[in-house]
Amino acid sequence: HGLPERYVLALAAADPRKNLPTLLRAYAQLPEAVRRGHPLVTVWAPPRLTAAAQALAQELGVAADVRYVFAPDDDALAAIYT
Repeated sequence: HGLPERYVLALAAADPRKNLPTLLRAYAQLPEAVRRGHPLVTVWAPPRLTAAAQALAQELGVAADVRYVFAPDDDALAAIYT
């Protein structure tokens, strides 16, 4: 998935119960240097729910620091965790 060595990980992040908007707002309050060195990676964000998250990330100015990984297989998921 081409992820950097360090990142902030959120699982099932686009599920409304996971409250991605609050996570994005908190992430946006981190210093830019921290965000650039630790992008926010959301895993299993259903594409149909991702548009709202992308719009909010854009509004908050963090869209370049947020990445979405859709339905990784078991090997890819294991690599994301390590």
